[in-house]
Amino acid sequence: MKKPEPTKKDDEITPILEFIQGIKDGRIDPTKINKKKRQECVEVLYLDGWTNPNMEQFLKCSYKTIQRDIEEISEGHSIVPNPKLAMRLIGNYLMKSRIHEAYLMRLARGREGSVGEKGTAEYLAHKVHDETMRRLQSLGCLPNATQQIAADIFHHKEDESKTIQAYTEEINTIESSLKRAGMGGSVASHDALREIKEGLRKLTEVKEENSAPITPKEDAHES
Repeated sequence: MKKPEPTKKDDEITPILEFIQGIKDGRIDPTKINKKKRQECVEVLYLDGWTNPNMEQFLKCSYKTIQRDIEEISEGHSIVPNPKLAMRLIGNYLMKSRIHEAYLMRLARGREGSVGEKGTAEYLAHKVHDETMRRLQSLGCLPNATQQIAADIFHHKEDESKTIQAYTEEINTIESSLKRAGMGGSVASHDALREIKEGLRKLTEVKEENSAPITPKEDAHES
């Protein structure tokens, strides 16, 4: 019995997984499919872990054809860097990180599992949160508060344009912004901010002491 050949209309409407299954079942002759459908098959099989020789044998085409298909598929997925694309990718990354963190927290607070397993899940949720903060800082989405503020203090200590109080208010603003964004930050970041604020408090005390009027001592020999 002659095998039915897929028509152009069949190529357009048949779901790709069903199409590949048709090739496996022998209902579809891979040598008769067009380039567009073949590349769709190559992309799915490649992502599924198939090697080039496996696809060559399955689709009954040459090794070079498979290589060219993969190169064209890769080129088709290429992107041109632009701010809007960066924002979308960062937003997608943040959304997935929150999903992972929420899932781990559900495991940690669920009824099933031992105390050790729940503790591990909660620790991993914290790690996801912490790594997300670090990644957003490295991408420039959040200020690296410790480095930026400390650099301003120690490399511009002669600059009077900012008072110690202004630096303290700036730190408080950064902390408030992180909390409103639902990104509490890592424990290390909070510790570093606290150390900076403590240092500023001590500098304030020293400044106040230096600016206080000096009371002359009474002469013990005066009558």
